[in-house]
Amino acid sequence: MITDEIQLVTRISDLDTQRHVTSRTYENFCLEGRFRALEKNGFSLREILSQGITIHPLESQIRFLAQQMEGANLKTETKGYPLKDGKIFWDQKVYSDSGIPAAEIKTLTVSEKNGKPIDLFTPEKTEITGFDQFPEIPDFRGTCKTVDTESTTLYSERNIFGGYNPAYLWRIVEDSRWFFSTATGLTLDRFVEMDTTLFFMGGVFRFFHPVPAGRKVKVSTWIHSFEKIRSYMRHEVTDSETGLRYFAVQDEQLVVSLTKARPKKAPEEFQRLVGEYVENFEYSQK
Repeated sequence: MITDEIQLVTRISDLDTQRHVTSRTYENFCLEGRFRALEKNGFSLREILSQGITIHPLESQIRFLAQQMEGANLKTETKGYPLKDGKIFWDQKVYSDSGIPAAEIKTLTVSEKNGKPIDLFTPEKTEITGFDQFPEIPDFRGTCKTVDTESTTLYSERNIFGGYNPAYLWRIVEDSRWFFSTATGLTLDRFVEMDTTLFFMGGVFRFFHPVPAGRKVKVSTWIHSFEKIRSYMRHEVTDSETGLRYFAVQDEQLVVSLTKARPKKAPEEFQRLVGEYVENFEYSQK
């Protein structure tokens, strides 16, 4: 196992419309932690690039535990478990100034050289197998409508390997949530009328193919199900022309009362607005 610990401070530019630190900020902090851990164990960024090694994400899972604001001095603890076939399972935790866990991110990456996996470290004999650490993302049954949006991947957002860091891919999905809200009439005023809001609690990402720069991608979004006080939203990101499946996502959102700031069951009006976009609607009513 390789480990490291870093301290980073959140900025005003890290905040969302609710003045909370965005999910992308936590992932960027963890990205920094992963590369610091590699450097600490003999693989500096210069060494990685000079050897022609690339590192790509295969899966990610994030859970939000405590909201943070600007100026927060966050500690990121990183543990990396080398697996076979170039894979490393990363288990990372972000703590607030007072030591309270703010977020947890688990990531499975693969290291490659000349298109073939390369082990940066001797694989460990461990019960951790990588993929088994992540919940399954259910396939779409085709029993509901989807909100489909298109966007072009930005050349300016490419990383040191010419691809994209997970945070940028998360941003594509975050935008799709807003498009979904707009398409279903879930405006801010409507949420206030229903005394309801949704808190993004976390999600699972599974990456199938690297996303090229300058490509038009289609994001299909729908709700997989409601389970009492939780809503599970699904996203599929594919190539607009070829249909190639780039990555899949399932989000977990907590339904909360605005006035009481407490979890609540999704109100009937909310379920009615999104009803035709709910894949397992009968199950959701139980």
